[in-house]
Amino acid sequence: ALFTEDNNFNTLVLDSADHLEPIVWAQACKDNNWSSIEAPGYGRGYVAALDLWRVLIDGLRALRDERKMTVILIAHSKIGRFESPETEPYDRYSPKMHKGASALLQEAMDVVLFANYRVSTVKTDAGFGKKTTRAIGGGDRVLYTEERPAYLAKQRYNLPSSVPMTWQDFAAGIPYFNQSTEEKA
Repeated sequence: ALFTEDNNFNTLVLDSADHLEPIVWAQACKDNNWSSIEAPGYGRGYVAALDLWRVLIDGLRALRDERKMTVILIAHSKIGRFESPETEPYDRYSPKMHKGASALLQEAMDVVLFANYRVSTVKTDAGFGKKTTRAIGGGDRVLYTEERPAYLAKQRYNLPSSVPMTWQDFAAGIPYFNQSTEEKA
């Protein structure tokens, strides 16, 4: 409907991709007559679900490219073990989704941001030679635009590595939002 019907919408926000995932799995099960996404065995259900994600991605691209809509997908995060081939394993934030769907969405998106609060730590003397570490912060939200060991992020623009979590600060670095109405059409 967003693609084929007349509307005045400029932005689509899908909140959230991780909550959409069980719906995608249910559709894959229905399409294949499975009792669960794991019924076909050895990850085949999750692979079949990727075809449905690809249909969604194609639709989102059409909205972006042909209807000139801004498309934003939100996903919650989880902390998981990252097994790097270059270092010892460590924990990092990643989207709270099956790894195949998460990778597919990340590859398709122009910008993948990690949102978090700005946090600092201070060490204080707890007595008897012990130090305690305490987190402090003023509640400032930050969007990180480049991958770091602690989180996934990427961009195809020239955004700084972090920006305050405001639409104005984010949009300032995206060429599309800084074009005139004629240039966008």
